[in-house]
Amino acid sequence: MLSRKFLFILAISIFYSCMNKAPEGFVYIEENIFKVDDQDYFPRLMNYGIAARVLEDEIILSPSIEYDNPKTFDSNTILESKERMRSHFRAIKKMGFNSIRLVGLSNLKYEESGTKTSIELFEGNGRTPLLIDSSSILKLTNALENLVLLAGEENLRVMPILPRPMKDLNYTKVKDKFVGAILSRFKDNHVIFAYDFFNEPLYFDNSEHTHWQDRPRTKVGAYRLVKKWKDQMSRHAPKQLFTIGLAEPIEVFEWDPEILPVDFVSFHTYHPLRVFNEIYWYAKYVNKPWMVTETSLPADNDSISFKDQAIFMKEVFERIVNCGGSGIGWWQYQDVQWGPFEHNYTPLIKVGGKSLIDSNTFIYGEFKDAAFVMPQLEVKKSGECDCHTNYFNMMGYHNYRIKGLIVDTKNEPIEGAVIRGWNQYWTVGQNTFTNENGIFNLYSNDECVHFEISAPGYSKVKFNLNLTYEPHPDSLDLKNVGLEYHKNHFQWYLDSNYVGESVFRFKKDLFDDFETSAVLDTIKLESLTL
Repeated sequence: MLSRKFLFILAISIFYSCMNKAPEGFVYIEENIFKVDDQDYFPRLMNYGIAARVLEDEIILSPSIEYDNPKTFDSNTILESKERMRSHFRAIKKMGFNSIRLVGLSNLKYEESGTKTSIELFEGNGRTPLLIDSSSILKLTNALENLVLLAGEENLRVMPILPRPMKDLNYTKVKDKFVGAILSRFKDNHVIFAYDFFNEPLYFDNSEHTHWQDRPRTKVGAYRLVKKWKDQMSRHAPKQLFTIGLAEPIEVFEWDPEILPVDFVSFHTYHPLRVFNEIYWYAKYVNKPWMVTETSLPADNDSISFKDQAIFMKEVFERIVNCGGSGIGWWQYQDVQWGPFEHNYTPLIKVGGKSLIDSNTFIYGEFKDAAFVMPQLEVKKSGECDCHTNYFNMMGYHNYRIKGLIVDTKNEPIEGAVIRGWNQYWTVGQNTFTNENGIFNLYSNDECVHFEISAPGYSKVKFNLNLTYEPHPDSLDLKNVGLEYHKNHFQWYLDSNYVGESVFRFKKDLFDDFETSAVLDTIKLESLTL
């Protein structure tokens, strides 16, 4: 017979186990893994653009004007718009994804000299501002409910991106009311598994100011703002999760992922020279559950082949799993016409033609090779989360090298610190990290004179400095000065033995070269107190 003591301990254990889990059908996190009803859930997330439109005197959320035939909407009734979106959702499921990240609700605008806050609304193919007030908030949340219902019918979960913060107090008041209405409306809807409260603060935390001049935000200030969002979630949407879409490791200068009270860290990583390294850094130095919510490789089957894009997807998925990540997100659904190559061709569906999804459904557009990769990928470790070939010199720069040491206030080395250097005109920046001994080597093709340094959980230093290089740069014939990372092609660095097999197998001897060198005095960072 079981002892009373054992039965009591078992009952307490079961009680606390149940207390720590979300209600039935909701996503929760247990030991850095997303779960639903005791089953592992690995988000395979497609970023999907939406637009607020007026159709039949109602406000609806439709597919982006860029989708199907770019620059024009293909549906002219509410039913047609719904069925176009349904066809897209079925295509997303067919490509092996199980969730969508909604892009479009976050674009609230405000008039700096007045009190009006609006969102972009389409009437026909033209754009007009929709004033955000109690009436429009109700209409927009109704429209969002219809979209979420449709996603649920197609077995897709949803992560909406919410409007970003700005300094204007009138905007903040309206934004908080809008966000609160969304959280309250969907608090019992498990189709929404998480909210993204801020997309890429690195780029958009300063965007309401002329020339982005006003901030930086302090780490403690960012923490306090996120703590308010955490409290807002606790009040209005306690069953769902929340995160922030961080752009890259230099977010640590202000939006430090180590200290932010998010449920999980999400980040965006692009370009084969950077992706493996940034995944490694987040995995090793941020002690929170994490996932990649944006990644991709642009492919037009000319500059970059569809085959390489497919290889990229497979290798990044495996890297995330091997490094302990909890999910992957792809940017985005269909090719667009935004201008830059790296934005236009990252999606998995190219413009033109038609593709059958099932016997009753078709989409405008044709699948690229990578569209058939995700269903073949298993969440199963297949290797180590190793330090990649170009981790300390991600972009393969080879003119200048700056050597330095980062320590704490006890003179102990800080591993994983992030060092950023810019050239004189702030047109080219480059990053590196410290090793286990706190030592770094910052490689660049331009002379760095502006610097910013921090580490997860530590203070930040920022300064301008002209260093003395040996030999003097004027005596050298330096190559590729001004080479910005978007124009730095990963194919230049590939080992010829792996071309067509990998987009991450780089020649090891291309990342330790420099023509001239300088030494930076030891930098001390303080532990943060919140």
